[in-house]
Formats: sequence, structure tokens, C-alpha cells
Amino acid sequence: MKKTVLLSLMGVTMFVLIVALIADITDTDTVEAPTSAEVEVTVASTTATTTTDEVAVTETVLEPIPPSTGTRPTPVATTPVKPAVVSAPQTNSVVLPQLESGSVVTIPAVRLTKPGYIVIYRTNSQERTDLIGYSKFLPVGYYTNVSVQVSSGVVKKQVVTAVLHEDDGDEKFEFPSSDSYLKNGGRLVYDEDVVDVPLRDEAGLINDTVEEHLADAKSTYSGD
Repeated sequence: MKKTVLLSLMGVTMFVLIVALIADITDTDTVEAPTSAEVEVTVASTTATTTTDEVAVTETVLEPIPPSTGTRPTPVATTPVKPAVVSAPQTNSVVLPQLESGSVVTIPAVRLTKPGYIVIYRTNSQERTDLIGYSKFLPVGYYTNVSVQVSSGVVKKQVVTAVLHEDDGDEKFEFPSSDSYLKNGGRLVYDEDVVDVPLRDEAGLINDTVEEHLADAKSTYSGD
């Protein structure tokens, strides 16, 4: 009986010691938890923390960008620049219309960069070319509807050539001794038409022998 009681007391004592040891360990390791949780966020802008009873809420507040410390450039008013106008170089030119038989040749358009004349040549079916008329003296300029009286009328299928000549300064047409051909860069200035023949049918009647024809007319023309 005594032995049983002794064992019981020893068991109780061991239990008390274990409980005391556990309580001591618990007091040593326990860390108080904060009553609120705080969350810290690091950003490139200012961080504001608002704490509530339960959780601390972190809000990111963006700061305005401070104004530049430098001097702001003053706008400079610019004056619009008018583009340069480059005129095309003026050249000599002459235009013949669709001619009909008659004794007057009317030139619808002519431009001269030097004073001169419009001279009319006629080539017949035998390839003979004659100078048959010329305009009055024309100063430098652009002209329209210049009429030229011809010494003998032009008839169907004859080739009429209008050629520009340059005045030598006396305002008198004195070809062939003077007042030779007015040229553009060494080339004759002329236009041709076949009398009473539609333009579409002229190809076989006009050839590229204008200079030869003019040479023939020059050798036979004796002037007024």
C-alpha cells in the first residue's frame, strides 16, 4: 500500500515538473504579434501609410514633376520665305496653222528673242523651193496672228515653210546679203505645213531636207 502511494506521488510530481517546464518554454519563445500589419512598399514616388485597426494599408501618392529650373526658350516668329520662281529660258518659236490655198499666210503664234522677220518659203512638187514673202520688222516679243502677203499664191500639196530670220540692225529685210536665219542653239527655227492636206496625211509629203531647200531658195532669191 505504501509502495503504491509512493509511486502515485512520484507520478504527480513528474507531471507537475513537465507542466512547469512547458510553461517556461512557452514564455521564453512567445513573441507578441503586432495588433496591426504594416506593409511597406518602396517606389520612386512618395509612399503614404494609412493604419487601420486591422491592417495598415499603403497608398502610393505620385508627386507632380517640378518645373524646370532652366529658362524656357522664347518662341521666335519666323517670316515665311517665298520660293524662288525660276522662269524657263525663252526660245524662238513659230507655228503654222493648217493652210488653205491663197495669197496670205497667217501665223497664229511666233516668239522672237532677237528682232527679226517671219519668212515664207514654198516647195513645189518638183522640189523647187522659193522665198515668196516675209513679215514686217518684228521687235523682240511674242506675237499672234501675224499675216504675211506672199508674191504668188500657195496651192494644194505644196509645202509651206515659215522660217525666222534675224535683223542686222537696220530694220530692213536684206536677205541673202544679211538678215540670215535666227537659230536656237545652232538649229533653224521653222514650221511646215502641206497646203489643203490634213495633218494625218502629211507624213509622206514632208521630208527632213529643209536646209537643202533653203539653200536652193537662197541661191535663187534676188530680193525686192
